[in-house]
Amino acid sequence: MNTKTVLLDKLEEWKDFDWGSPAVSESNPIVFKDDPVALAWASYRHYKDGKGRWADLEDMSPTAEDYSKSADIRKYYADRIMMSMLSNTQISEFRKKLYGVVSNSLQLKKNDIGLLHRLPYFYEEDLAIDRVVAQTEGLTQRRETDRVTAEFTVIEKVLKSRRSGEYTQFWLRSNNHSAPFMMVVKQDNPYHRLVNAIMSRPVILSGWAHTKFHNGYHRGLGYFYLADIEVVNDQAETTE
Repeated sequence: MNTKTVLLDKLEEWKDFDWGSPAVSESNPIVFKDDPVALAWASYRHYKDGKGRWADLEDMSPTAEDYSKSADIRKYYADRIMMSMLSNTQISEFRKKLYGVVSNSLQLKKNDIGLLHRLPYFYEEDLAIDRVVAQTEGLTQRRETDRVTAEFTVIEKVLKSRRSGEYTQFWLRSNNHSAPFMMVVKQDNPYHRLVNAIMSRPVILSGWAHTKFHNGYHRGLGYFYLADIEVVNDQAETTE
């Protein structure tokens, strides 16, 4: 069986997935006045322009930019999930639902609006992780947790928006290591602005490096999660 046939068979299986499970919502599907992904990006753009967060999608009037972004998002996730299916990579129920949104095969209900609102955030987050992976060498096996002191530079700063809260992920690179490091600060942390200012330039940090692995498309590639962090003031030569 050739690759194209396998892909088409898998897509047919996905069409039969129970997107409208009663466990999610028993309400009627929402009928949108326009492309829901374009509406979500318009709401995100509204926020980026400093005009408020989580604007009502029905109040949005998509622009040409929003429709273009909608097409980009749909293609990005369709390509990712197709590649995962072809390689028999395990796909989470969340990712399946996300594909349902971008492929219009999920009839969105009231409980799904949060997912749609956060879709642009997921997209920007995933693009940032792609760039981190491209600039570093991911770990392929777990390393022993160790105290690391080195000069770090931010290569990506990511807003991670989840129901549990919002966080800033600082993805870091060190000249002493080929793998990326990540530290996270909750958005409502009173020291968030201070950390953001400190990390605006290369800085020597000391912390415990725990091995973590990406989920989703980059599953299997690891990074160091930096915890119990201290800023090192002296400029002495650093060691691993």
